[in-house]
Amino acid sequence: MEQNEFYIKMNDFLQQCGINRRNGYETFIRLSYRKYKNPTMKIAPNHKRPIGRNFYKIIAALRGRGKYNEYFALISGINK
Repeated sequence: MEQNEFYIKMNDFLQQCGINRRNGYETFIRLSYRKYKNPTMKIAPNHKRPIGRNFYKIIAALRGRGKYNEYFALISGINK
């Protein structure tokens, strides 16, 4: 899947989950795409920069809504 197609799919997924645009939204999609392209990549928390905090806030919102498994399937390429 190319970057534009992934962006559209991830954006639609987040909107369906009720996660609207917020701080770190674009970065979340960009990091998710990098994780999709390189599944062994680790995303380490970086609490000094807001990027890390915002990424984990969106992950927490997905977990709270019970959509984390669908997100993981999307970035793992299961839903191709």
